[in-house]
Amino acid sequence: MMTARSPQFRLLRVVGAACVWVTLIWFFVRTFDGMPAVIHWRQVLTPSALAALGMFAGLFAAAAWLRTMRWRGLLPEHLRRHPGMYGVFSWAFLVTSIAPFRSGELMRPAWVRRQGGSFMEATGTVISERLADLVPLGGMLALAAAQAPAAAEIFGTWLPIVSLDWIGPATFLLLLIGHLTITAGAGRLGRHLPTSGPDKHAPGRVGLLLSGLRCAGRPAPYVRLMGLTMLIWAGLGLGYVLVFNALTPGLPWVAGVGALALANLAGLLWISPGNIGPYEAAVTMVLTSYGVAPQEALVAAITLHTMILTATCALGLAGRLDMVRRGASPTGLI
Repeated sequence: MMTARSPQFRLLRVVGAACVWVTLIWFFVRTFDGMPAVIHWRQVLTPSALAALGMFAGLFAAAAWLRTMRWRGLLPEHLRRHPGMYGVFSWAFLVTSIAPFRSGELMRPAWVRRQGGSFMEATGTVISERLADLVPLGGMLALAAAQAPAAAEIFGTWLPIVSLDWIGPATFLLLLIGHLTITAGAGRLGRHLPTSGPDKHAPGRVGLLLSGLRCAGRPAPYVRLMGLTMLIWAGLGLGYVLVFNALTPGLPWVAGVGALALANLAGLLWISPGNIGPYEAAVTMVLTSYGVAPQEALVAAITLHTMILTATCALGLAGRLDMVRRGASPTGLI
């Protein structure tokens, strides 16, 4: 049986990462005649762009706080009252941003276990977050893809132009229905499985995992989960629109939303520290589809990614200092 720690699974991950890197190299070679020159950086990095990046940093910090509130709401009652949750989440978010293959996602469940909670149940809450994120991200990406200039040329011959405007909302609705179905299914299945037992007791471990998903299956927690998720991505979407409008004036707002969605969906691969490479490719692909020159699109992608990594490091290091100040040493959590 193949497990996450088996040599076969590790080999599969390495082969998958290699295939992704080959695809990225092919994309960059095919898209660019040469790397951006100094003139491209001067055209993009204007005073208004720097101001927009500052506003984005504030929106990014607010999104981190909302993410903390979202995760807190998914945890058992005795852990929700734990002080310093923002510091714990910020430090865990930094580790997740650095670790490849999203292995850093397990840091929060490890912290929950150290507080006397269940590792598997906490893992279920992380999965619940990722599934919730797919709903707005999928809707954003479909909206941007349908509004791209090439979409009208490809689909305009057999689809009315007005129909393209409904692709994004329809995709969002379908994903929301799918998310509701998965959450409700996890709740029904989890009720028939035990949520206790030894570590190697498979039904108990699965029951605990599903209990982490099931906590979002009740009406009030589900509305809270999805409401905070929408606020998180709406705020980040606004930040992307502000930055890209300043970096590349005249760019439609849906291009910024599409870049946000594709960059974060590409982040599910997470084959490199900080998602360097896939992020730039995703943002460049979206911006060039809206008529931005490849070199300018790459400069914009690198600039915003640098701000994101800087803000992530600043918040993460501040979170670690807060953990130490409160006596919750991060030893054992990297």
